[in-house]
Amino acid sequence: MIIRLYIIACISWTMAFGYVSSSNAASKGFLHNIQSNDAIYVVDDHGQEVLGKHADQYCIPASILKIITSLASFHYLGMDYRFKTEFYRSTDGMLTIKGYGDPVLVSEELETIAYNIQRKYWRFSGIRLDATYFHDNIRVPGITRTYNPYDARNAALCVNFNTVCFQRTRSGKLIKGEPHTPLIEFARKRIHRWIPDGRVNLLKKHQDIVLYAGHLMHYFLVKQGIDLPKKIEIGPVNKNDTLLISHSSGATVEEIVSMLLEFSNNFIANQLLLSIGAKVYGPPATLEKGAKAVKEFATKELGIKHFNIVEGSGISRRNKISAKAMIKAVKAFAPYRHLLEKDDNIFFKTGTLNGVRTRAGFINLNGSESFPFVVMLNRKNVNNYRINRVIKSLNQYLASKHEKQL
Repeated sequence: MIIRLYIIACISWTMAFGYVSSSNAASKGFLHNIQSNDAIYVVDDHGQEVLGKHADQYCIPASILKIITSLASFHYLGMDYRFKTEFYRSTDGMLTIKGYGDPVLVSEELETIAYNIQRKYWRFSGIRLDATYFHDNIRVPGITRTYNPYDARNAALCVNFNTVCFQRTRSGKLIKGEPHTPLIEFARKRIHRWIPDGRVNLLKKHQDIVLYAGHLMHYFLVKQGIDLPKKIEIGPVNKNDTLLISHSSGATVEEIVSMLLEFSNNFIANQLLLSIGAKVYGPPATLEKGAKAVKEFATKELGIKHFNIVEGSGISRRNKISAKAMIKAVKAFAPYRHLLEKDDNIFFKTGTLNGVRTRAGFINLNGSESFPFVVMLNRKNVNNYRINRVIKSLNQYLASKHEKQL
């Protein structure tokens, strides 16, 4: 629940299906809304084509790509897998923290870790931070240098989705923006007057991302009464260091994927993709390793032979896939459809970029039949209304077709 509140604060979006005239209900006339750069493909429970247009054409999938990333995470990491973060005592008395890409490491967990550490040791000479499990210069194509949380960078060791939450009082004083996370000096010094308050993507440099995790951990350790000077540095775990605690994430991969899909969190998606890459091809994790592993999974397990993936969230326009290929991933996701957004009889994932609106999921009819579908609109000036109209017409068409067969 606590982790979900962090994501809710990061991302807020509302999608509602639109309405169209019922005159299209019994025909495929709505397909004229599928233009030259768009695609639609629908199959029945047995995988037989119901309708399609431009179904072999490559399109930008946007966030419906997260369905493939989710399936790959289940395959490579396991649904019950929990990310770990390790805490060592070094030979020179430092507390060394090694991150392995936990996407949902939040302040409440740091506080619990600090409590567990103080039960074993009361003194350290400083904090050392090891983020070498991921490459230190990961640049997700499509991510921009805004302060929006969806542009947060990835790292092997980061906290609170690599965001900082703060508020300004009427007098301009900076205060913490959430109960469990202090506004520590490390973050406060980086808040310029033009940065809007709320939850922001404040940490742009890899070094700052990792150091912020260390400074926040320092706060909670000192709060527990541990004697700890403010010596915080970046460096690797050494072979003679002693493992104190191996902390397991507060959420399983299945629970993380549920959050990923519910809030369409780009940061989580690429933490998963990077972790997959490191597991399959060894650390340090890179986008290239992750994309290669996901593509290999899609080819061998889903039968998707041709598509392009450069990152796992769908934020990059270099990701390309056909509706026919994407439907294979949707069909494979059938056992997990409960993790998707639901509106009446439709389970779905949305995708949104400038000039891109996509939707993928399942249309259920009377609880007896389910139709996997993919709709990708790639055109100038496309908006939610246009894709909502296509989805509503598709729903009506399938319902009418189903009634005639009864």
